[in-house]
Amino acid sequence: MVILFFTVAPIPTCVPSSIQTADVRETVAKFINCEAKEVVFTSGTTQSLNMIALNYGLKNLKKA
Repeated sequence: MVILFFTVAPIPTCVPSSIQTADVRETVAKFINCEAKEVVFTSGTTQSLNMIALNYGLKNLKKA
């Protein structure tokens, strides 16, 4: 499984954000050939990298 993180610009208020976010999530999932639940939107690059580092560490690092 490959999880990609995307930074999203503010969404116009003419469409409820939850509907538009779900539509964009489905579109991205189809484009990168994955399930919509595997697409994660964050507020920026730093948050994305922190999430990757945390999850990698939890899965691969062992306590000394």
